[in-house]
Amino acid sequence: MIIFLYMKNTILIPVVFLGNLILWAVLLSLVTVPASYASLMALSTGQFSVIVGGIISSALYLFPLSLMLTFIYLFFYLMRHRTILFVSLPLILVLAALSVIFFIPLSYRLSAKGMAYAVARSGVSDTSLSPEGSATLFSPGLIRDGDSGKRIFWLDEAGAGKRARGVVVADRSAMPGSLAMSVYPSADYDTATKQLSAQGALLMVPAGGKDPLIASRLEIPSFLSHLARDANYLLASFRAAGANGDVAYYSVVGSFFALLCCLYFVCHASGWRLLNALLALTAFRFILMGYPHTTGGLAFDTARRFMPAAIPDALVSPAILSAAAALSLIVGIAVFIVRKIRRGGEASFDD
Repeated sequence: MIIFLYMKNTILIPVVFLGNLILWAVLLSLVTVPASYASLMALSTGQFSVIVGGIISSALYLFPLSLMLTFIYLFFYLMRHRTILFVSLPLILVLAALSVIFFIPLSYRLSAKGMAYAVARSGVSDTSLSPEGSATLFSPGLIRDGDSGKRIFWLDEAGAGKRARGVVVADRSAMPGSLAMSVYPSADYDTATKQLSAQGALLMVPAGGKDPLIASRLEIPSFLSHLARDANYLLASFRAAGANGDVAYYSVVGSFFALLCCLYFVCHASGWRLLNALLALTAFRFILMGYPHTTGGLAFDTARRFMPAAIPDALVSPAILSAAAALSLIVGIAVFIVRKIRRGGEASFDD
């Protein structure tokens, strides 16, 4: 009866993998897209197709990170459920190999096709699709600080965002008894200089682009910004390696996933599963935090001094990751053997 339970848990590994991969891809995209300025502006103007496109694009961009979190959960699954070890571990390695060889390159191809389609449909360049590249007029209905102590408010916009209508200007620097408020039927907005002017008078600059009243509310905490920075650096390194050819791609991505798979040993570091899960997540965070140093920091410089000059700089980081993975594998196997000896040949990582 127990062997059938082990078989069932082992057979469910691909199902758990696929379910978690879909879950993480959807969850990460739904968290990141609404937090961006461009998506929030699209949502406020009812451009739901832009939101859907952003979710799909974000899911494809973050797909390698979704795979990493999926494998970490698989290790938690193996920690929680008894399986046939000599079947489940090779199955995990096969899924990791498929992720590196097939799944991640497929996400890159789909992402490139989606971006090319979006650019062809909109007729603009990639840079103009970003919120920083947009120079549209600020949203109406908000009181803003203008030039020379003015406070400006406009009711509506027209002319494809090149004109503000119903503009009210309050001059706080006006002397008592003088005209302190002006009303303009409309004001012209220059997308090149981001200046808003009416009847020859400059009212506000900048009056377009990334709205500071809204963007300031989207700032994330520092610990999350550091995590996002490290994750983006890793994802950018993966894409750059993919653009540099198969050798660069498989060396960078393959070595990183080899080290990621070594988190399995961390999940069995002690008999307390909750502690093991926290240790695995902490180790993953340290891997993300330390990866930039392997491509140009202290770890890179140290390793470079001990490596032959014939080895290109692009292979230094994969060499460091591979060495760390090999060391983790040796330590993990040694711990397994010691536990087996101490417990009379009956111990395993599941104990």
